[in-house]
Amino acid sequence: MQSVAKVVAEMKTPTDLTRPSRTEQQDGSQRQAERLTDAQRIVGLGPKEVPCTFANFDQTCQSKACNRAMQVKAYQAALKYLGEARSLVFFGDLGVGKTHLVAAIVNELLKESPYLTGIWGAEDMDGPLCFLKFDDALATLKSTYRDGYEGMGEQWHIGRWRKVRHLVLDEVGQKGRHEEKGPSEFTRRVGYDIIDGRYRLGKPIIITTNKTASELASWITQAAVDRLFDGGEFVEMRGDSYRRRK
Repeated sequence: MQSVAKVVAEMKTPTDLTRPSRTEQQDGSQRQAERLTDAQRIVGLGPKEVPCTFANFDQTCQSKACNRAMQVKAYQAALKYLGEARSLVFFGDLGVGKTHLVAAIVNELLKESPYLTGIWGAEDMDGPLCFLKFDDALATLKSTYRDGYEGMGEQWHIGRWRKVRHLVLDEVGQKGRHEEKGPSEFTRRVGYDIIDGRYRLGKPIIITTNKTASELASWITQAAVDRLFDGGEFVEMRGDSYRRRK
């Protein structure tokens, strides 16, 4: 007969029982990675934005010292949003990393989002995150007026974009397939409705644009720009296009 001491020694401790095996850890990591990939797709990140992180943002790529200083300031402003969410507008030249930084913000926020944690709070009921190209937003809303359309209407989409916890509007003011000749009254109304709605709800918005504040007003109205200035920050980014150096 085995002694009690030997039986106890051969028993697994509570720590052994709860500690996952290497295989279980690998499976868990794989599931987490799959959930992250699904979440990136759900919130609107495309193939170009998915890899964007703070770690791979090059703060020193610009040749001029003044432009490098802008890169550093923009990087710090993006990091600050994670701890103190308030409206941010990254504006400046094409290809200097504006979209990279806002995608990095989204990717970082996703790590603690309900999509990965499974914990949904009251603020998340309308969606924790949304990354949206402004031209795609216009396309979505215009599609609701097509004959035979049976989906959600314009006000449903605008209402969701107003209420989601974190909203990124990328490339506001860039002529696209729906605004080839410049901003229309429809574009200005949509821009104002989204920004004003979030402003009244006390929710931040992140915008990228190649327009200055005065130029941006022609796309989203001066009233919307004023709301962005109230508690928000405009961060300038200038320099050579990163895309041309690849």
